Amino acid sequence: MKKNQFMEVCQEYDDLLAKDGVIIKHREQFGDGDMNHIRWMINEIPKLVDDPCKLEKANRWLGFVQGVLWNKGYFTIEEMKGHNRSGKECPENDVEIKDTQKYYPFEGGVKDFEEEI
Repeated sequence: MKKNQFMEVCQEYDDLLAKDGVIIKHREQFGDGDMNHIRWMINEIPKLVDDPCKLEKANRWLGFVQGVLWNKGYFTIEEMKGHNRSGKECPENDVEIKDTQKYYPFEGGVKDFEEEI
């Protein structure tokens, strides 16, 4: 995602929570259903995006926020996929898979230990 996408998504989420009466409040310990802390996180994400060294953290935070918003019924997974798309993804049918014998340990695959990854 580009910075402007982060800003647009955060603005949409912040507007939605503000409309629901959620306030911005930082918590040291996050509790179940603490949407005030989620709104605080949404307002911190743009600050993280401004620092190139914190872009990964911004992505983690956005993923966490989106997980909570999905859990609370604000958005579906499909809707949030659209929020994150840059428009530069490979169409699924255009992805060329060169090696069908890839090892994915959590799918029960068998690894050839001589193979370099």
